Amino acid sequence: MVRKTRVLPCGQPLFIPMIKFRSASFPVAPASREIGRAPSPSVPLASADSASRRRFVRQMGMLGVAVASAGLVDHGTAWRRWIADYRTDIGQRREVVLDAHTRLLLNTRTAINVADREDGRHVRLLSGELLVQQAPGARPLVVETAEGRIRSQDGRLVVRRLELSTTLNLLNGQAQVFDAGGERSLQAARRVVLGTGSLAPLQPVQEAEVAWINGQIVADHMKLADFIDELQRYSPERLRYDTRVANLLVSGRFSLADVKGVFHWLSSTLPLRVDVVEHRWGSPSLLIRALG
Repeated sequence: MVRKTRVLPCGQPLFIPMIKFRSASFPVAPASREIGRAPSPSVPLASADSASRRRFVRQMGMLGVAVASAGLVDHGTAWRRWIADYRTDIGQRREVVLDAHTRLLLNTRTAINVADREDGRHVRLLSGELLVQQAPGARPLVVETAEGRIRSQDGRLVVRRLELSTTLNLLNGQAQVFDAGGERSLQAARRVVLGTGSLAPLQPVQEAEVAWINGQIVADHMKLADFIDELQRYSPERLRYDTRVANLLVSGRFSLADVKGVFHWLSSTLPLRVDVVEHRWGSPSLLIRALG
């Protein structure tokens, strides 16, 4: 079957009717200004995507190719993501039209496999975030992860698999969830975490977990370290930070189309500065450090 796809930048809003969220009035970051350049300072640093981690992923990818025929690598390893049916790179979103009734939207750094079976269409989410949109008359669709399965035939749902955890935000429609804790049904505007080993409590949909659909990242008293980790998924530049600013709290609604602009805004509201650090080899990195 030939499926239509198109690649979109993460910052391009996708205007999808969604449930209304009750939230605080967050400030919005303005357009970016020029960032100063500085040499690497001698302060404790942390990295949202360390060089050692990247080397490890590359090594595991090569190892996966070498031992795949022996059945020693499962769906969760890096090499499986690289050969997935559909995947996105840093800062990309990709729309996949499965048929006239079912569309998928992949967020940044997402990989999926798609298979047609007798009981419906199966989508294996290896990593990342996925929006499923089903119109009336759609075939049953099952989203699978290492932590469980989600079955839906109508509505919209967002599935997130990061750090060996799967989260479902059901925007509208109905869905059935199957995991180690058992089976349960979900109604619209509910959220659940899969793979906890028991029946996890249902919660309201979290706006911060679905804001990427509209090209945004939403923070509500989020630690700066966690905020940078989230932004790193969208930024081609390596993001590094002084550990002295790690626990600063961030609140706001920010556009993913301008990651540098986000840090410009933060530097005007928090006691920190943002520098571009040049490296002898490789691309420059952004350094977020304490003032003084």
